[in-house]
Amino acid sequence: GIVFADTGIVGGIANNGIKDGGEPGIAGVTVKASTGATTYDSTMTDGAGNYTLWIPAAATSPVAITETNLGGYLSTGGGAGTTAGTYTRTSDSTGFTFAAGLSYVNVNFGDVPVNRLIANGQQTGSPGNALFYPHQFNAGSGGTVSFSVASASGWPVVLFRDSNCNGVIDAGENVISAAITVVAAEQVCLINKVTIPTGTALGVQDIATLQASFTYTNASPALLGAALVVLDTSTAGVGSGGLVLTKTADKATALPGETITYTIIYKNNGSTPISTIIISDTTPAYTNFFAASCGSLPAAVTTCTVSTQPALAGVGSIQWQLGGSLNSASTGQVSFSVKVNN
Repeated sequence: GIVFADTGIVGGIANNGIKDGGEPGIAGVTVKASTGATTYDSTMTDGAGNYTLWIPAAATSPVAITETNLGGYLSTGGGAGTTAGTYTRTSDSTGFTFAAGLSYVNVNFGDVPVNRLIANGQQTGSPGNALFYPHQFNAGSGGTVSFSVASASGWPVVLFRDSNCNGVIDAGENVISAAITVVAAEQVCLINKVTIPTGTALGVQDIATLQASFTYTNASPALLGAALVVLDTSTAGVGSGGLVLTKTADKATALPGETITYTIIYKNNGSTPISTIIISDTTPAYTNFFAASCGSLPAAVTTCTVSTQPALAGVGSIQWQLGGSLNSASTGQVSFSVKVNN
């Protein structure tokens, strides 16, 4: 059989437990044949997701073909193939009555990557002002996602969809009020706006909980993803604000040889312009530098240069130097990319 990504890409149907369209196989997944506690054979899928198991003639029925998911994957379904058996999602196995001397094929298993919601936020702001927390939801497969946000202290919170993922609530970007339909690998960018009530005592802190609930389309029986939660911690402070940096990645996981792009959003949460800004970061462990760049410049920021960076495929510090000044409530972004070591 084959273990495959049941994500519905290239014309397939997501989450239906059937390999269709261009859904690819998944390498390195453990599959075994057993009866009760007795394992007859165990193997790992090859680079195309295929596997073969051998069952001895003396095996006792019923035999179960069971898959063990890779970390970060969820089972959507499977097929009993020519065994005339039954696939059960709760055990992720196909059980059937075994007959010696026969070959069974198409005992398949469908998996999808789990969804991701990133990241927790923490800021300080003056009473009467608003703080803005960018977040990203990454869909592992097709389905619908619903978002909710609540303040522990009752502070006003409003969740916006950041359509262009620039970390700013632009004109035409609306409050999220209904479930959103997504396909595999789609990213939904969000901004949680938290207002610190006027008169809030200094040092008072609030935690806003942002939750994403996901339903997988076509799954039978119905399949609900685990609720994902991130926390935004806001503190009332004196003269607070100033430069706030928020860092995100374009993917939650990456294989050796793949590229990860990190984006750093900078914003002036203070009431006066900021000048002489230098943003510093460094290449993460087990990666090599690929490229660094500046995004579109906000008003009054006249220049952005990558003043320090490692050699290509090197490691080390990266710095961006901004010329001009960053006005109150203005925001921009810089980014860099690395390749994961083989």
